[in-house]
Amino acid sequence: MDQLHCLRIFRRVAESKSFSRIAQEFGLTQPMVSKRVAWLESELGVTLLRRSTRGIQLTPEGEILYRAGGNALEELDAVFSSVKHEKLKLSGSLRITASLAFARLIIGPLLTELSELHPDLRPHFHLSDGYIDMVEQNLDLAFRIGHLPDSSLKALKIGQSTRKIYGSQSYFKKFGMPKSVDDLAHHRCLLYTRLSDLPGWPLVDEKGKARNWSFRPHMQSDASDLIRQAVIDGLGIALLPSWMIDGFNDTKGVRAILLENGPKPSPIFAVTSGTRELTAKQRVVIDYFKKKLDLNESLSLRT
Repeated sequence: MDQLHCLRIFRRVAESKSFSRIAQEFGLTQPMVSKRVAWLESELGVTLLRRSTRGIQLTPEGEILYRAGGNALEELDAVFSSVKHEKLKLSGSLRITASLAFARLIIGPLLTELSELHPDLRPHFHLSDGYIDMVEQNLDLAFRIGHLPDSSLKALKIGQSTRKIYGSQSYFKKFGMPKSVDDLAHHRCLLYTRLSDLPGWPLVDEKGKARNWSFRPHMQSDASDLIRQAVIDGLGIALLPSWMIDGFNDTKGVRAILLENGPKPSPIFAVTSGTRELTAKQRVVIDYFKKKLDLNESLSLRT
């Protein structure tokens, strides 16, 4: 059997802790994946993986092969990448993850131009507003906004996201315009729940002091697109990124209020996993979006 192919399969099984998931990823059946791991174990004369009620676990020998094998594969991939023609390096799939709203409003409008620049590049998007483990899902690139916890992931800042309090003209006509942060207590505030465990917005008061303004939400959701639509329809007001509102045809009746009270901008990161250098495909896509975000501070992007 192909030793390198079997080693790649073994490492992915160890990372995802699933034979069936890796079978689908490699276009194999589950027994074929098991056979390749068993072949490695036979060649080495050791047990690499152990199944238990807690799932699939690496043995001590498996830990050694996982670490050493990963370094060897990365070095080999780097060698192959360095001798390929630039056009060939920019071909094939690139697995990308982002939030649903960011992908729809920011990434989506730019895909045609990106495809024209690199026609052999095939983006594969895995979209979710929830947390996705890049290693487990074998993802090449993630777009993430805000503070990132310490981890083994690499994060490159490619832009920033400004949040403002938005409401529609129809809402303000019916309920009035807030003149201060304290006035918000008398309004229908809509909450995007993924940013905080407790209902609140990180605002700045009239004295310039940062404070978490707590409130009882009129409506709340873990889907930012739903909050966006509710603001457009005049259901209430919400703290949203400017890239979700500014410059779109369907938000012409929406305006930002209390601009001096908004939170500080949040960084936008391009995130990659592993210790290897960026591949040509990762670098090209990161540089492309960084250029677009740098040229559009409000992030209301258009091609």
